[in-house]
Amino acid sequence: MTTKTTRPGKAAATDEWLARKLIEAGFGGADCDFPDCTNARAPRPPGKSGTPTKYCVQHNNRRDRQKAYRKRKDLEKERAAAPEPVPVQQAVARGAREEQVLASLLPRVLTALEAVHQGQEAGADTAAVAAHIEQVTSDATEKVRQAEQRREEAVDDAEAAREEASRSEQAAEHARTERQAALLEAACALGEAADADRRATADRAALDKLSEAHRELRDTHQQLSGAHNLLKTQHEELEQAHTALTGEHRQL
Repeated sequence: MTTKTTRPGKAAATDEWLARKLIEAGFGGADCDFPDCTNARAPRPPGKSGTPTKYCVQHNNRRDRQKAYRKRKDLEKERAAAPEPVPVQQAVARGAREEQVLASLLPRVLTALEAVHQGQEAGADTAAVAAHIEQVTSDATEKVRQAEQRREEAVDDAEAAREEASRSEQAAEHARTERQAALLEAACALGEAADADRRATADRAALDKLSEAHRELRDTHQQLSGAHNLLKTQHEELEQAHTALTGEHRQL
């Protein structure tokens, strides 16, 4: 058995009698309260009591509920900021609104009656209703499972990101430590090089002094050698003179 479901428009959401009849007929109630959404409101979870949600399955989350709430508040502020019409204008506006309501009421009632009638026909087919409920429950369970899986994947990704950030921080700290050690080693090497340069300068100065002293000693040695040779020559001449005098003395 195939049935065709026709739901009323957005305006039916404010008609409590129509909404109650739609719920009794199994059509999920009035439209979603999210702006410009015409989906049916999400059914109450099995086994749970309390006020049913005003949003469809797609928009029944915190972010979309907050967005709809802010939209309603903005509309309230716009209405509050609008200037009050004068009595005649107010009466004319009220009459225009009543005409619009009356003009739209008949199609809404006809649509609602058709929906109730079709809902009663659909309710007779209990097997189809049970299969539909089972399919909706299965889809909801699968969506919950997928959402839980995405949540677990997001938690795993966040944990991996934290671990990667921790490893990056440790690597950066290790690099900073190595850089500081390299700078300290370079400073020590520069200090040692400066000390070695000072020692080399001092050694060159000492070597220059020794070289100068050696030249002076060499010059002195040469002078003494010349004086020694002169004295040796004079000594030989004196010995020769002494020998000659000794020979003459013997002849006397």
